Amino acid sequence: MGCRFESDPIYFYRYGRTYPSPHCGHNHSGDGTMTDSLRSKVLSGLFWSVAQSWSLKLVSLLLFMVLARVLDPHELGVFAIVMVVLGFVNIFVDQGLSEAIVQRAQISVQQLNTAFLINFTLSLLIFALLWFIAPLIADHLKIVELTAILRVATVGILVSAITFSQQAMLQRNFCYRWLATCALVSTLVSGAAALFFALHGFGVWSLVIQALTASVVSAVMLWFHPQWRFSFDLDFAGVRSLLRYGLNRLLISLIDFANLRYIDIFLVAALGPVALGIYSVGVRIYQALGQALSSAIVGVVHNGFSRVAHDRPRLVAAYYKAFTFTTASVVPLFCLLSAIAPEAIVVLFGSKWAGSADVLRPMAFLGAVQALETYNDIAFKALGKPSISLKIVVFRSVVTFLTLWVMREPSLSSVVYAYVASQIVTIPLTFYLVRRIVGVSLRTLFSHIWRFLTACAIGVTVISLGRHISVVVEMPVLAKLLILSAAGSLSYLGFLAVTARAQLREMLTMVRVRRQPI
Repeated sequence: MGCRFESDPIYFYRYGRTYPSPHCGHNHSGDGTMTDSLRSKVLSGLFWSVAQSWSLKLVSLLLFMVLARVLDPHELGVFAIVMVVLGFVNIFVDQGLSEAIVQRAQISVQQLNTAFLINFTLSLLIFALLWFIAPLIADHLKIVELTAILRVATVGILVSAITFSQQAMLQRNFCYRWLATCALVSTLVSGAAALFFALHGFGVWSLVIQALTASVVSAVMLWFHPQWRFSFDLDFAGVRSLLRYGLNRLLISLIDFANLRYIDIFLVAALGPVALGIYSVGVRIYQALGQALSSAIVGVVHNGFSRVAHDRPRLVAAYYKAFTFTTASVVPLFCLLSAIAPEAIVVLFGSKWAGSADVLRPMAFLGAVQALETYNDIAFKALGKPSISLKIVVFRSVVTFLTLWVMREPSLSSVVYAYVASQIVTIPLTFYLVRRIVGVSLRTLFSHIWRFLTACAIGVTVISLGRHISVVVEMPVLAKLLILSAAGSLSYLGFLAVTARAQLREMLTMVRVRRQPI
């Protein structure tokens, strides 16, 4: 799609030194509805956003599969530590400012300049801090080579800071096609570089080179079509509102990080980088599948729930339909992945990673449960009650921390199962709240989904029993994977064909493409 760059003189002189939001003014008709121009931008943005997410997840997963066959668990584990550290500090670098820039109705050049300067200054400070404390981190974890690796990888923070305002403005101007192109090209180029150096014996450094190459290529491409140019025309007073918005997002991001990445920190502290490397491979497919499905579903469902939030019966009906659809389509994928974990890990990553199956099996089961719980969070937000979701995340983080903290003599398998249990044990609370706040009947909900859950259980049972049949045992691992996957899938579909024909027809109706105005 076309983007209105700052270098466009018509755009610049029409709006002067203030960038209007794509959601404001000339993009709406007099009655408050969206014009065709904005509708086109939203639809195109949604398409390219989903396309970017799915293509990147697929390409990244394929590259990771190849690299996992070349590198060993220690090397992957060391780099996973680096990514945890960088992921944590990047939360403070961004502070939610990029999201605030996109959200604001009006954003001035002075505010963009100031936000960029704040972000870049923080990046410099964090770069310097990590440079000096890298030896302390390496000494604490007893990984000598981590000092140099962490110091070099930290350069990527400075490179990313250069693109801070450009990326935010591209999102603000609905230039998702160019963002998708930048992301895909940087992933392919950096992946090729990583493979080259990995095959030439660079080990963990090939992953560092991959991360830095991706940052540099992305920066060059983002600045190729600038949405804004920096000057020292600043407005610190005007950026305060951005910082207030950003601080709220910073708090949420920190809590999310603690809940999602604490297990990485715990593993490396308790068991070392090899265990973290095995875990990283085990969760890779679960993470890729979950993120891809989330990008394709969550935004659309949130939009739909929000539109009918004022009409509680319609919201509850929409909840039932969305929940049933996910139970029929997404949950079986995670259940199948959990059941075929031993064969899938060996086929995709190689026999040296066979131990990662003990990670994938429970994590994929967790993915099935999380796919259903997602709708509770969406319903709370659609009703304008995001604070409920925040409190749930805080509670879940505390439970996870306490569960892992009290463990004695942990093993990789016991840590993963304890983590999964700590996540699942808090889920009944969200369904209790969705019943009280949204008005969902859990009995009615179960009546919609029990056939699909039963079909999943049958499919998993068939796979588990089929794995021990003598003919299957003697098969090559790839043939075994295909046979077991087919057996489980056919068992699932066969049970539904007998017990849930009407619901299957309804599922097919739901996925038909219909043209409806935004």
